[in-house]
Amino acid sequence: MKWSAQIIHITPGRIRFKVPAKRYDPSFFEDLQVYCSSFDGVKQVTANVLTGSVLLLYGEIEQDTLIERIKNHPLLDFESKDYEIEKSGEVFTATDQQTAAQKASNTFASLDSTLKEFSNGSLDLRSILFISFIMIAARQLTRGSVFGNALSLFWYAIQLIKPKKP
Repeated sequence: MKWSAQIIHITPGRIRFKVPAKRYDPSFFEDLQVYCSSFDGVKQVTANVLTGSVLLLYGEIEQDTLIERIKNHPLLDFESKDYEIEKSGEVFTATDQQTAAQKASNTFASLDSTLKEFSNGSLDLRSILFISFIMIAARQLTRGSVFGNALSLFWYAIQLIKPKKP
């Protein structure tokens, strides 16, 4: 028997699909996780048995090729329902398995891209933080907090503009 499946979300590097009828079936999703993990280019596969969804993070593989491999699973029927796949450039940030650090990182990445877009590429989050740290450090210097607050803030500001090591 084939189970109805739907691709829910696609962005570059991510595909989420659901198999609603198999919710609460851990062995099915474990097998599906192993199946999808065997594809070249797939970095991570996360299955959520409570929602009946599978999230694939991928890199070195064409999106269409990966979709075809998923659709070729012997127990899944992607043709049973009409659905349309939208290829959008939006980043999907709310996943079922994200940690608080991942959510915060995605929020800052989104804020950073919004700042860059709004300022036509002249400002980013690092620039704003650098300027803020310098201004607050200068304020602390005028108050006489040279060795405590001001020095720490200057240090953080310098760390922001320092080139990243590869």
